[in-house]
Amino acid sequence: MSAALARLRRHFDDDLLSRAGGRYELTARGMALQDRTATACGLLERVFTSQADFDPHPRGT
Repeated sequence: MSAALARLRRHFDDDLLSRAGGRYELTARGMALQDRTATACGLLERVFTSQADFDPHPRGT
């Protein structure tokens, strides 16, 4: 998880999380990404649940 966070921090050139006492808080960029991610995940859920019998494995494999 920390490696993925490090890659995201480099990509967005932002800490994304900052320490506040004994916990972490999202930076302003982190909050913006959280909102956008929630929207994107909601849209993806609608795409993949629009056809209940989706099979990610092609036939014959």
